[in-house]
Amino acid sequence: MHVMPRGDDENLMLVQSQSQVDRLNKDFYSQFPYPWPPQTFDFITDQDLPRQLLNQNVGDWTHARVPPKPRIWIAGCGTNQAIYLALRHPDAHIVATDLSPVAIEICRRNAAQLGLGHLQLRNETLNEAPYRDEFDVVICTGVIHHNAQPVHALERLSAALAPSGLLELMVYNRFHRSVHSVFQKALRLLAGTSASDDRREELRVARRLAEVFPVRNRIRELLHAFRGAPESAFADGLIQPVEYSYTVESLAQMADQCGLELLCPVPNEWDVMAQPSDWHLVFGDDELQHRYDALPDVMRWQVSNLLLLERSPQLWFYLHKADSSYPRQSSAEMNALFLDTVFEPVKSTRGHYRRQPDGSYRRAARMTAFPASAPDADLQDVYRAVDGRSPMRAVLERLGRSMDFGDVLRYRTRLATMAFPFLRAKPSGKTSG
Repeated sequence: MHVMPRGDDENLMLVQSQSQVDRLNKDFYSQFPYPWPPQTFDFITDQDLPRQLLNQNVGDWTHARVPPKPRIWIAGCGTNQAIYLALRHPDAHIVATDLSPVAIEICRRNAAQLGLGHLQLRNETLNEAPYRDEFDVVICTGVIHHNAQPVHALERLSAALAPSGLLELMVYNRFHRSVHSVFQKALRLLAGTSASDDRREELRVARRLAEVFPVRNRIRELLHAFRGAPESAFADGLIQPVEYSYTVESLAQMADQCGLELLCPVPNEWDVMAQPSDWHLVFGDDELQHRYDALPDVMRWQVSNLLLLERSPQLWFYLHKADSSYPRQSSAEMNALFLDTVFEPVKSTRGHYRRQPDGSYRRAARMTAFPASAPDADLQDVYRAVDGRSPMRAVLERLGRSMDFGDVLRYRTRLATMAFPFLRAKPSGKTSG
């Protein structure tokens, strides 16, 4: 049997072959279906708004790159990611795959109940995916780092992209996972499962450790964070059998091997909730700031990743093919187009399907406002000044606002993305005046 490479800085003790790892993951996520059932599934009544905001995430203010009725593949959908996406994009053609038949069955049952006829669910492994040049959007979050050969999995994702397609990819940040990997190795030695498949015994021992571990250190902090967590969350976070992790540098190198390039970070709800430091550093020193802001995007993100360590955001990025029909825009170019664009405030509503005691979901009668919150306090004057007629540059000039690189980056990402959905580009996209 070919033995896969292992490393002390990652959880690779059980890696021997891709087929063996597929079996481990299939068994693991059949025992511990992930994620756990949510209390609500939400949808936005302005049905095209999520597509428009997705385009804005990657700096497309014309809303053209991801077309109406896009073709979307969710690779490794788990129990509910496909449901969220199908409710968000009712006009899309969506294929969702997972190697766990249990996860697919849970997803299929909920999809049928919610009437999501545009969602196709398939029980298949990413590592044997047959898709070629097919999808406008491919979404793969928290999946390839659980494979024996993440490069092979990423090659499959790359092959599935249409020439102008976008890949949304999340892999573990090396600096977030060092304590998890150390704990997982120690757990397998303590539980006597280093060469076995007894995940239930690992779970039992890990739960006991979470209750009684005596040393006040980072392991104890990790265990306390999972005390009382749903079983699937506890298992995925602490006893997953195979795990790679990355830095910005190693992720960019892997992407290059697969004919891909990083476009920009994905503004995502997990980073919003965790409130880590932003990808853009503010030094309070003109020379350092100039040096940092002048770096190419990937190198600048790399510096942030290295200096922030465990406080850096998740490695959650948009990528596309290096020969994409859409040339890559730098962050500075995205900023420039943002300044030339006319915006209007987003005003919509959101509906909810709420989980019932029997596990089914029922649509709630009450709608809520979308967006549900207000912009950050220091950005509310910009938000209030948007009038649907003036380009953003004119709005900022009237307010006497800075248009330095980092400031415009903050306006753009914190006001006009899916994670901060306050402004939408007007249909004309840009103004001549």
